[in-house]
Amino acid sequence: MISNRFSKPPGISCVILFMLLLISNPARLAGQYSSNSLYSVFGIGELVPSSFAKQSGMGRAGVALASDGFINSMNPASLTAFSSTDVLMDFGINAYYSAYSSNGESVSAFDANFDHFALAFPVANWWGSSIGLKPFSEIGYSISTTSLYEGSLDEIETEFTGTGGVSQIYIDNSFKLGKNLSLGLSFSYLTGTVEQTESTYLQQVGFYDVNTTNSYYLRNIYWGFGFLYDIHLKNDLLSFGISYNPAQDLISTYMHDVTVLNEDGDITLTDESESSGSFTIPASLEAGMAYHFNDRLKLVADFKIQEWEGNSSVIRAATFTEATSYHFGMEYRPNPDQAGTYFNKIQYRLGGYYENSYIMVRENQIKDYGITMGLGFPSRNQKSMVNFSAELGRMGAVNNGLVSELYAGFSLDFVLHSDWFTKKKYH
Repeated sequence: MISNRFSKPPGISCVILFMLLLISNPARLAGQYSSNSLYSVFGIGELVPSSFAKQSGMGRAGVALASDGFINSMNPASLTAFSSTDVLMDFGINAYYSAYSSNGESVSAFDANFDHFALAFPVANWWGSSIGLKPFSEIGYSISTTSLYEGSLDEIETEFTGTGGVSQIYIDNSFKLGKNLSLGLSFSYLTGTVEQTESTYLQQVGFYDVNTTNSYYLRNIYWGFGFLYDIHLKNDLLSFGISYNPAQDLISTYMHDVTVLNEDGDITLTDESESSGSFTIPASLEAGMAYHFNDRLKLVADFKIQEWEGNSSVIRAATFTEATSYHFGMEYRPNPDQAGTYFNKIQYRLGGYYENSYIMVRENQIKDYGITMGLGFPSRNQKSMVNFSAELGRMGAVNNGLVSELYAGFSLDFVLHSDWFTKKKYH
Protein backbone atom coordinates (compact mmCIF):
# COMPACT_ATOMS: atom_id res chain seq x y z
CA MET A 1 0.00 0.00 0.00
CA ILE A 2 1.28 3.50 -0.80
CA SER A 3 0.87 6.07 1.95
CA ASN A 4 0.83 9.86 1.68
CA ARG A 5 3.85 10.30 3.88
CA PHE A 6 6.53 12.43 2.26
CA SER A 7 10.09 11.32 1.64
CA LYS A 8 13.06 12.51 -0.39
CA PRO A 9 12.46 11.78 -4.11
CA PRO A 10 14.75 8.86 -5.00
CA GLY A 11 15.55 10.11 -8.46
CA ILE A 12 16.40 13.74 -7.75
CA SER A 13 20.15 13.12 -8.07
CA CYS A 14 19.58 11.74 -11.57
CA VAL A 15 17.70 14.90 -12.56
CA ILE A 16 20.47 17.15 -11.22
CA LEU A 17 23.12 15.09 -13.04
CA PHE A 18 21.18 15.26 -16.31
CA MET A 19 20.75 19.04 -16.07
CA LEU A 20 24.46 19.51 -15.33
CA LEU A 21 25.34 17.44 -18.39
CA LEU A 22 23.07 19.56 -20.58
CA ILE A 23 24.57 22.80 -19.32
CA SER A 24 28.22 21.77 -19.26
CA ASN A 25 28.44 19.90 -22.58
CA PRO A 26 25.43 20.55 -24.83
CA ALA A 27 27.31 19.98 -28.09
CA ARG A 28 28.27 16.43 -27.16
CA LEU A 29 24.74 15.48 -26.12
CA ALA A 30 23.23 17.19 -29.16
CA GLY A 31 25.36 15.51 -31.79
CA GLN A 32 23.45 12.23 -31.95
CA TYR A 33 21.16 12.84 -34.92
CA SER A 34 21.52 12.13 -38.60
CA SER A 35 19.27 12.13 -41.63
CA ASN A 36 18.88 10.79 -45.14
CA SER A 37 16.95 13.42 -47.08
CA LEU A 38 18.05 15.08 -50.30
CA TYR A 39 15.84 18.09 -49.47
CA SER A 40 17.89 18.74 -46.33
CA VAL A 41 20.52 20.35 -48.58
CA PHE A 42 18.91 23.79 -48.08
CA GLY A 43 19.07 26.14 -45.09
CA ILE A 44 19.41 24.51 -41.67
CA GLY A 45 18.00 21.29 -43.11
CA GLU A 46 14.76 19.40 -42.72
CA LEU A 47 12.73 20.68 -39.76
CA VAL A 48 11.87 17.87 -37.35
CA PRO A 49 8.31 17.58 -35.94
CA SER A 50 8.24 18.12 -32.17
CA SER A 51 5.82 15.24 -31.60
CA PHE A 52 6.90 12.09 -29.77
CA ALA A 53 5.66 8.61 -30.79
CA LYS A 54 2.19 8.93 -29.19
CA GLN A 55 1.30 12.04 -31.18
CA SER A 56 3.23 10.88 -34.25
CA GLY A 57 0.76 7.99 -34.48
CA MET A 58 -2.05 10.56 -34.58
CA GLY A 59 -0.78 12.42 -37.63
CA ARG A 60 1.78 14.45 -35.62
CA ALA A 61 -1.13 16.32 -33.97
CA GLY A 62 -1.80 17.14 -30.35
CA VAL A 63 -1.18 20.80 -29.47
CA ALA A 64 -4.44 20.73 -27.48
CA LEU A 65 -3.67 17.53 -25.52
CA ALA A 66 -2.78 17.74 -21.83
CA SER A 67 0.21 15.67 -20.69
CA ASP A 68 -1.89 13.02 -18.99
CA GLY A 69 0.22 9.85 -18.84
CA PHE A 70 2.66 11.14 -21.49
CA ILE A 71 4.87 14.16 -22.18
CA ASN A 72 3.51 16.60 -24.75
CA SER A 73 6.52 18.50 -26.10
CA MET A 74 4.36 20.33 -28.65
CA ASN A 75 2.82 22.75 -26.14
CA PRO A 76 4.56 23.96 -22.95
CA ALA A 77 1.12 24.68 -21.41
CA SER A 78 0.23 20.97 -21.26
CA LEU A 79 2.20 20.03 -18.12
CA THR A 80 -0.33 20.90 -15.40
CA ALA A 81 -2.21 17.60 -15.85
CA PHE A 82 0.21 15.68 -13.61
CA SER A 83 -0.76 14.75 -10.09
CA SER A 84 1.41 15.96 -7.21
CA THR A 85 3.52 12.75 -7.29
CA ASP A 86 3.65 11.82 -11.00
CA VAL A 87 7.05 11.79 -12.66
CA LEU A 88 7.50 10.66 -16.27
CA MET A 89 10.68 9.86 -18.18
CA ASP A 90 10.39 9.46 -21.95
CA PHE A 91 13.12 8.35 -24.34
CA GLY A 92 12.67 7.31 -27.93
CA ILE A 93 14.32 6.00 -31.08
CA ASN A 94 13.27 6.13 -34.72
CA ALA A 95 14.18 4.67 -38.09
CA TYR A 96 13.43 5.71 -41.68
CA TYR A 97 13.66 3.95 -45.01
CA SER A 98 13.55 6.25 -48.05
CA ALA A 99 13.36 5.50 -51.77
CA TYR A 100 14.26 8.37 -54.14
CA SER A 101 13.35 8.61 -57.81
CA SER A 102 14.06 11.24 -60.49
CA ASN A 103 14.46 11.14 -64.28
CA GLY A 104 13.98 7.38 -64.40
CA GLU A 105 16.67 6.68 -61.78
CA SER A 106 16.17 5.51 -58.20
CA VAL A 107 18.19 5.00 -55.02
CA SER A 108 17.32 4.06 -51.45
CA ALA A 109 18.68 4.83 -47.96
CA PHE A 110 18.10 3.72 -44.37
CA ASP A 111 18.79 5.62 -41.18
CA ALA A 112 18.16 4.97 -37.47
CA ASN A 113 18.64 7.39 -34.56
CA PHE A 114 18.24 8.08 -30.91
CA ASP A 115 15.40 10.62 -31.08
CA HIS A 116 14.81 12.31 -27.74
CA PHE A 117 14.99 12.24 -23.97
CA ALA A 118 12.52 14.06 -21.73
CA LEU A 119 11.68 14.20 -18.04
CA ALA A 120 8.48 15.76 -16.65
CA PHE A 121 7.51 16.32 -13.02
CA PRO A 122 5.27 18.52 -10.84
CA VAL A 123 6.80 21.44 -8.97
CA ALA A 124 3.53 22.36 -7.25
CA ASN A 125 -0.17 21.56 -7.69
CA TRP A 126 -0.39 24.47 -10.11
CA TRP A 127 3.05 24.15 -11.74
CA GLY A 128 4.45 21.41 -13.97
CA SER A 129 7.90 21.28 -15.56
CA SER A 130 9.79 19.29 -18.18
CA ILE A 131 13.40 19.17 -19.37
CA GLY A 132 14.75 17.32 -22.37
CA LEU A 133 16.74 16.99 -25.55
CA LYS A 134 15.26 16.63 -29.03
CA PRO A 135 16.19 17.40 -32.65
CA PHE A 136 15.21 20.74 -34.21
CA SER A 137 16.53 20.13 -37.74
CA GLU A 138 18.49 17.41 -39.51
CA ILE A 139 20.82 17.36 -42.52
CA GLY A 140 22.00 14.26 -44.35
CA TYR A 141 22.55 13.91 -48.10
CA SER A 142 25.03 12.65 -50.68
CA ILE A 143 24.73 13.75 -54.32
CA SER A 144 27.11 12.64 -57.09
CA THR A 145 27.42 14.28 -60.51
CA THR A 146 29.66 13.81 -63.56
CA SER A 147 30.64 16.34 -66.21
CA LEU A 148 33.15 16.65 -69.06
CA TYR A 149 36.45 18.39 -68.38
CA GLU A 150 36.70 21.50 -70.59
CA GLY A 151 38.56 20.80 -73.83
CA SER A 152 38.58 16.99 -73.44
CA LEU A 153 36.39 13.92 -73.21
CA ASP A 154 37.54 13.13 -69.66
CA GLU A 155 34.85 13.01 -66.99
CA ILE A 156 35.03 14.90 -63.72
CA GLU A 157 33.26 13.34 -60.76
CA THR A 158 31.92 15.62 -58.04
CA GLU A 159 30.25 14.56 -54.80
CA PHE A 160 28.25 16.86 -52.54
CA THR A 161 27.69 15.65 -48.97
CA GLY A 162 26.09 17.23 -45.94
CA THR A 163 25.78 16.17 -42.31
CA GLY A 164 24.66 17.62 -39.00
CA GLY A 165 21.71 19.67 -37.87
CA VAL A 166 20.44 21.65 -34.91
CA SER A 167 19.45 20.14 -31.56
CA GLN A 168 17.19 21.63 -28.92
CA ILE A 169 17.92 21.43 -25.19
CA TYR A 170 14.77 22.72 -23.51
CA ILE A 171 12.97 23.38 -20.26
CA ASP A 172 9.19 23.87 -20.31
CA ASN A 173 7.07 25.24 -17.47
CA SER A 174 3.30 25.17 -17.26
CA PHE A 175 1.19 27.19 -14.83
CA LYS A 176 -2.48 26.62 -14.04
CA LEU A 177 -4.27 29.96 -13.99
CA GLY A 178 -7.69 28.57 -13.16
CA LYS A 179 -9.78 25.44 -13.42
CA ASN A 180 -9.70 25.42 -17.22
CA LEU A 181 -6.75 27.59 -18.36
CA SER A 182 -3.01 26.87 -18.38
CA LEU A 183 -0.12 29.04 -19.57
CA GLY A 184 3.21 27.58 -20.66
CA LEU A 185 6.67 29.06 -21.18
CA SER A 186 9.47 27.32 -23.07
CA PHE A 187 13.17 28.19 -23.00
CA SER A 188 15.65 26.33 -25.19
CA TYR A 189 19.25 26.37 -26.23
CA LEU A 190 19.64 25.55 -29.91
CA THR A 191 23.04 24.23 -30.91
CA GLY A 192 24.49 22.26 -33.78
CA THR A 193 26.96 22.04 -36.63
CA VAL A 194 26.21 21.88 -40.34
CA GLU A 195 29.03 20.56 -42.50
CA GLN A 196 28.88 20.64 -46.30
CA THR A 197 31.65 19.15 -48.44
CA GLU A 198 32.26 19.27 -52.18
CA SER A 199 34.80 16.69 -53.42
CA THR A 200 36.03 16.73 -57.02
CA TYR A 201 38.12 14.00 -58.68
CA LEU A 202 40.64 15.63 -61.02
CA GLN A 203 43.30 12.99 -61.73
CA GLN A 204 43.56 13.87 -65.42
CA VAL A 205 44.95 17.33 -64.63
CA GLY A 206 47.52 16.07 -62.14
CA PHE A 207 45.54 16.14 -58.91
CA TYR A 208 43.76 13.40 -57.01
CA ASP A 209 41.13 15.33 -55.14
CA VAL A 210 39.90 18.82 -54.30
CA ASN A 211 37.87 19.05 -51.08
CA THR A 212 35.95 22.19 -50.18
CA THR A 213 34.32 22.07 -46.75
CA ASN A 214 31.99 24.69 -45.29
CA SER A 215 31.22 24.27 -41.59
CA TYR A 216 28.62 26.29 -39.70
CA TYR A 217 28.40 26.22 -35.91
CA LEU A 218 24.93 27.46 -34.91
CA ARG A 219 23.67 28.36 -31.45
CA ASN A 220 21.43 30.73 -29.49
CA ILE A 221 18.60 30.95 -26.98
CA TYR A 222 15.14 30.09 -28.34
CA TRP A 223 11.90 30.71 -26.46
CA GLY A 224 8.14 30.55 -26.85
CA PHE A 225 4.86 30.23 -24.98
CA GLY A 226 1.59 28.35 -25.16
CA PHE A 227 -2.01 28.23 -23.93
CA LEU A 228 -4.34 25.35 -23.17
CA TYR A 229 -8.05 25.84 -22.44
CA ASP A 230 -10.56 23.15 -21.50
CA ILE A 231 -14.35 23.19 -21.82
CA HIS A 232 -16.15 20.46 -19.85
CA LEU A 233 -19.25 19.12 -21.62
CA LYS A 234 -21.01 16.67 -19.30
CA ASN A 235 -19.03 13.43 -19.92
CA ASP A 236 -16.90 14.89 -22.73
CA LEU A 237 -14.08 17.41 -22.91
CA LEU A 238 -13.23 19.98 -25.58
CA SER A 239 -9.73 21.49 -25.51
CA PHE A 240 -8.04 24.28 -27.45
CA GLY A 241 -4.28 24.77 -27.60
CA ILE A 242 -1.89 27.37 -29.03
CA SER A 243 1.91 27.28 -29.23
CA TYR A 244 3.85 30.32 -30.46
CA ASN A 245 7.53 31.09 -31.03
CA PRO A 246 8.56 34.62 -32.11
CA ALA A 247 11.19 35.21 -34.80
CA GLN A 248 14.69 34.64 -33.47
CA ASP A 249 18.24 34.50 -34.84
CA LEU A 250 20.73 31.67 -34.74
CA ILE A 251 24.30 32.94 -34.39
CA SER A 252 26.58 31.31 -36.95
CA THR A 253 30.35 30.87 -36.97
CA TYR A 254 31.47 29.94 -40.48
CA MET A 255 34.61 27.98 -41.37
CA HIS A 256 35.76 27.59 -44.98
CA ASP A 257 38.45 25.04 -45.80
CA VAL A 258 39.90 24.05 -49.20
CA THR A 259 42.33 21.14 -49.49
CA VAL A 260 44.01 19.90 -52.69
CA LEU A 261 45.67 16.48 -52.77
CA ASN A 262 47.92 14.99 -55.45
CA GLU A 263 47.91 11.42 -56.78
CA ASP A 264 49.91 10.19 -53.78
CA GLY A 265 47.44 11.68 -51.33
CA ASP A 266 49.81 14.43 -50.20
CA ILE A 267 48.38 17.85 -49.43
CA THR A 268 49.63 20.42 -51.92
CA LEU A 269 47.44 23.40 -50.97
CA THR A 270 45.21 24.43 -48.08
CA ASP A 271 43.13 27.54 -47.57
CA GLU A 272 41.22 28.29 -44.36
CA SER A 273 39.06 31.25 -43.40
CA GLU A 274 36.56 32.10 -40.65
CA SER A 275 33.62 34.51 -40.49
CA SER A 276 30.37 35.00 -38.58
CA GLY A 277 26.75 35.70 -39.40
CA SER A 278 23.22 34.72 -38.42
CA PHE A 279 20.27 32.66 -39.61
CA THR A 280 16.75 33.86 -38.81
CA ILE A 281 14.11 31.38 -37.68
CA PRO A 282 10.81 33.12 -38.45
CA ALA A 283 7.86 33.24 -36.07
CA SER A 284 5.71 30.12 -35.93
CA LEU A 285 2.13 29.65 -34.75
CA GLU A 286 0.53 26.27 -34.12
CA ALA A 287 -3.12 25.94 -33.07
CA GLY A 288 -5.12 22.83 -32.36
CA MET A 289 -8.25 21.37 -30.84
CA ALA A 290 -9.05 18.03 -29.22
CA TYR A 291 -12.37 16.40 -28.38
CA HIS A 292 -12.49 13.65 -25.74
CA PHE A 293 -15.48 11.31 -25.93
CA ASN A 294 -15.97 9.86 -22.43
CA ASP A 295 -12.25 9.10 -22.08
CA ARG A 296 -12.42 6.41 -24.77
CA LEU A 297 -12.07 8.30 -28.04
CA LYS A 298 -9.93 11.36 -28.76
CA LEU A 299 -10.09 13.37 -31.98
CA VAL A 300 -7.33 15.92 -32.64
CA ALA A 301 -6.60 18.47 -35.36
CA ASP A 302 -3.76 21.00 -35.70
CA PHE A 303 -2.75 23.78 -38.05
CA LYS A 304 0.70 25.39 -38.22
CA ILE A 305 2.04 28.39 -40.11
CA GLN A 306 5.56 29.82 -40.36
CA GLU A 307 6.48 32.77 -42.57
CA TRP A 308 9.82 31.94 -44.23
CA GLU A 309 9.29 34.13 -47.31
CA GLY A 310 12.03 36.73 -47.68
CA ASN A 311 14.31 34.95 -45.23
CA SER A 312 17.94 34.55 -46.27
CA SER A 313 20.32 31.70 -45.52
CA VAL A 314 23.97 31.94 -44.53
CA ILE A 315 24.27 28.27 -45.44
CA ARG A 316 23.22 26.98 -48.87
CA ALA A 317 21.22 29.57 -50.80
CA ALA A 318 17.59 28.74 -51.47
CA THR A 319 14.24 30.35 -52.08
CA PHE A 320 12.06 30.17 -48.98
CA THR A 321 8.31 30.60 -48.77
CA GLU A 322 5.45 30.45 -46.26
CA ALA A 323 5.21 27.03 -44.64
CA THR A 324 1.82 25.60 -43.62
CA SER A 325 0.80 22.20 -42.35
CA TYR A 326 -2.39 20.34 -41.42
CA HIS A 327 -2.50 17.42 -38.99
CA PHE A 328 -5.36 15.25 -37.78
CA GLY A 329 -5.73 12.03 -35.88
CA MET A 330 -7.57 9.92 -33.36
CA GLU A 331 -6.90 7.62 -30.40
CA TYR A 332 -9.26 4.89 -29.20
CA ARG A 333 -9.12 2.96 -25.93
CA PRO A 334 -11.70 0.14 -25.79
CA ASN A 335 -11.62 -0.02 -21.99
CA PRO A 336 -9.72 2.70 -20.12
CA ASP A 337 -10.58 1.10 -16.76
CA GLN A 338 -8.56 -1.58 -15.03
CA ALA A 339 -11.07 -4.33 -15.88
CA GLY A 340 -11.07 -6.38 -19.07
CA THR A 341 -8.45 -8.17 -21.13
CA TYR A 342 -5.10 -6.63 -21.97
CA PHE A 343 -6.11 -6.01 -25.60
CA ASN A 344 -8.93 -3.79 -24.37
CA LYS A 345 -6.37 -1.58 -22.62
CA ILE A 346 -4.18 -1.01 -25.68
CA GLN A 347 -4.44 2.47 -27.22
CA TYR A 348 -5.09 2.44 -30.99
CA ARG A 349 -4.15 5.49 -33.08
CA LEU A 350 -4.61 6.70 -36.67
CA GLY A 351 -3.86 9.97 -38.43
CA GLY A 352 -2.56 11.89 -41.41
CA TYR A 353 -0.80 15.11 -42.36
CA TYR A 354 -0.25 17.45 -45.30
CA GLU A 355 2.63 19.93 -45.22
CA ASN A 356 3.75 22.73 -47.52
CA SER A 357 7.44 23.04 -46.65
CA TYR A 358 9.44 26.27 -46.49
CA ILE A 359 11.61 25.25 -49.48
CA MET A 360 11.05 26.33 -53.10
CA VAL A 361 12.88 24.44 -55.86
CA ARG A 362 12.49 25.62 -59.48
CA GLU A 363 9.43 27.65 -58.40
CA ASN A 364 7.84 24.53 -56.91
CA GLN A 365 6.99 24.43 -53.22
CA ILE A 366 8.01 21.06 -51.81
CA LYS A 367 5.05 19.10 -50.42
CA ASP A 368 5.11 16.41 -47.74
CA TYR A 369 2.09 14.24 -46.92
CA GLY A 370 1.43 10.88 -45.32
CA ILE A 371 -0.65 8.61 -43.12
CA THR A 372 0.20 7.32 -39.66
CA MET A 373 -0.80 4.64 -37.20
CA GLY A 374 0.23 3.86 -33.67
CA LEU A 375 -0.21 1.58 -30.67
CA GLY A 376 0.21 2.24 -26.97
CA PHE A 377 1.04 -0.75 -24.79
CA PRO A 378 0.43 0.01 -21.09
CA SER A 379 2.16 -1.63 -18.16
CA ARG A 380 0.22 -3.70 -15.65
CA ASN A 381 -0.77 -0.63 -13.63
CA GLN A 382 -1.38 1.35 -16.87
CA LYS A 383 0.97 4.15 -15.76
CA SER A 384 4.07 3.29 -17.80
CA MET A 385 3.71 2.89 -21.56
CA VAL A 386 5.48 1.71 -24.67
CA ASN A 387 4.36 3.76 -27.69
CA PHE A 388 4.89 2.58 -31.26
CA SER A 389 4.11 4.63 -34.37
CA ALA A 390 4.57 4.13 -38.10
CA GLU A 391 4.11 6.47 -41.04
CA LEU A 392 4.10 6.17 -44.79
CA GLY A 393 4.60 9.34 -46.78
CA ARG A 394 5.86 11.09 -49.88
CA MET A 395 7.91 14.27 -50.21
CA GLY A 396 8.63 16.15 -53.43
CA ALA A 397 7.58 15.11 -56.92
CA VAL A 398 9.01 13.57 -60.10
CA ASN A 399 7.97 16.39 -62.44
CA ASN A 400 10.00 19.54 -63.27
CA GLY A 401 13.26 17.77 -62.55
CA LEU A 402 12.47 17.35 -58.86
CA VAL A 403 13.18 14.35 -56.67
CA SER A 404 10.37 12.22 -55.23
CA GLU A 405 11.03 10.68 -51.83
CA LEU A 406 8.80 7.79 -50.73
CA TYR A 407 9.52 6.98 -47.10
CA ALA A 408 8.44 4.70 -44.26
CA GLY A 409 9.20 5.74 -40.70
CA PHE A 410 9.00 3.96 -37.36
CA SER A 411 9.20 5.40 -33.82
CA LEU A 412 9.41 3.69 -30.46
CA ASP A 413 9.03 5.51 -27.13
CA PHE A 414 9.41 4.20 -23.62
CA VAL A 415 7.43 6.24 -21.07
CA LEU A 416 8.39 5.29 -17.51
CA HIS A 417 6.23 6.39 -14.58
CA SER A 418 7.38 6.90 -11.02
CA ASP A 419 5.74 8.18 -7.83
CA TRP A 420 7.94 10.73 -6.08
CA PHE A 421 7.66 12.06 -2.54
CA THR A 422 6.02 8.83 -1.36
CA LYS A 423 7.29 5.71 0.29
CA LYS A 424 5.83 2.28 0.72
CA LYS A 425 4.13 1.51 4.00
CA TYR A 426 3.56 -2.10 4.85
CA HIS A 427 0.76 -3.32 7.12
